[in-house]
Amino acid sequence: MPYRTKAEKRNDHLYFGIEGDFEVGGLGAVLDELINEVAAVKAERVLIDVREVMGAPDIWERFQFATLFATRYLAARAKDSIPPSHFALLGQEPLLDPKRFGEKVAQNRGLSVRVFLTEPEALEWLRSA
Repeated sequence: MPYRTKAEKRNDHLYFGIEGDFEVGGLGAVLDELINEVAAVKAERVLIDVREVMGAPDIWERFQFATLFATRYLAARAKDSIPPSHFALLGQEPLLDPKRFGEKVAQNRGLSVRVFLTEPEALEWLRSA
């Protein structure tokens, strides 16, 4: 797997950091880790830090990731293995799309997610969600 992850329960949210080179093929395993961590601590607010993921996904890869994320989350919710959760994705361009295409795709599939370029904005949104 090209990714390294780090999960840490913080005061009011779960921090989930990801490092590595962007590759769609490894994202399923990362999302499984994320869902398992959310379930373990019953996290309702999750900060996903992708500032150390390098790459510039194309539109199809963004669509695939957003769809996969929403699908894995909703499957876990259907089994009642995780609580209703809000996700703030913290990163930088070009990994993050300035037009927020992936965010819109995931939201349209039922995921409460927003994309941010700064940690204070991400945490502010999570605390208000």
